[in-house]
Amino acid sequence: MIGFEKIEQQLLNSFNSSKLHHGIIIAGKKGIGKATFIESFCRNILQESATFRANFCKIEKLPDKKNIGIDIIREKQKFLNLTTAISSNKFLLIDSICETTLEASNALLKTLEEPKINNYIFLIAHQLSKVLPTIKSRCLILKIDDFSDQQFNKILSDNNFVLTKNELNFIAEITEKSPATALEHGNDIIKIYEMFIKSILQYKIDDLLLKKISEKNFSYLIIEKIIGYFLLQIIKKLNQLEYFAFNDSEAMAIDLIIAKISKNNVLDFANDIFMNLHNHSNSNLDKKLNFINIFNQFCYV
Repeated sequence: MIGFEKIEQQLLNSFNSSKLHHGIIIAGKKGIGKATFIESFCRNILQESATFRANFCKIEKLPDKKNIGIDIIREKQKFLNLTTAISSNKFLLIDSICETTLEASNALLKTLEEPKINNYIFLIAHQLSKVLPTIKSRCLILKIDDFSDQQFNKILSDNNFVLTKNELNFIAEITEKSPATALEHGNDIIKIYEMFIKSILQYKIDDLLLKKISEKNFSYLIIEKIIGYFLLQIIKKLNQLEYFAFNDSEAMAIDLIIAKISKNNVLDFANDIFMNLHNHSNSNLDKKLNFINIFNQFCYV
């Protein structure tokens, strides 16, 4: 996989020399394909599909749950104790260790403290700071570097995601070069950002934008990305830092906001808006109402 070549060779060399660590943390930004890479790596070792199904197990957060709880950890730990006639190697992937409860992490710790031969546990970590120090101390930590522009662009190109050069630069920055986010939400991000800018210039939220946000399956992550990016553009322009406008309309919208705030209060302004975004995530506020409140903060600063 693009961006994982060195890590893959390191893991293969360790496995082939019988020196693969029993617990490995794969750390890096969310959405860069860490779990996909590990699953592919395990499939390569186990080779046959029947062997893979019998000796590979993946734990991930259920859609209706906020965390990975102790029950599912205990249930899947039994997998490591099962023996199969197909292969002696067993792989457990947890995506992600950052989303496990404290009880679940402690239950996993016991398995890491008493590893069995040919049992390997891979832990995906989006933020190492959220992983228990006791777990980190018992694992090999492999950090995945951020993608280069060339790597990010190639991944999108390989997936037939075609953008203009300006759009590509915009998507790379707003998604923090997360291919998963770009491929899943990229087109919507571009369209909604254009509607958002239009709304700022008109001091009125575009009806199509409100309709989109109100859709049942709309991902509020898009709004979070858009608001964060727009605020960063404002801060860059206000502090005379290098920045590239997405288009002329964006430049006009930024100038409109900058005319009403100063360097002294821009950070407080940004923090207030981020707090509103954070409150939405924690309290399940109505998405549409939350966006309207934030939009008004921009218009009536």
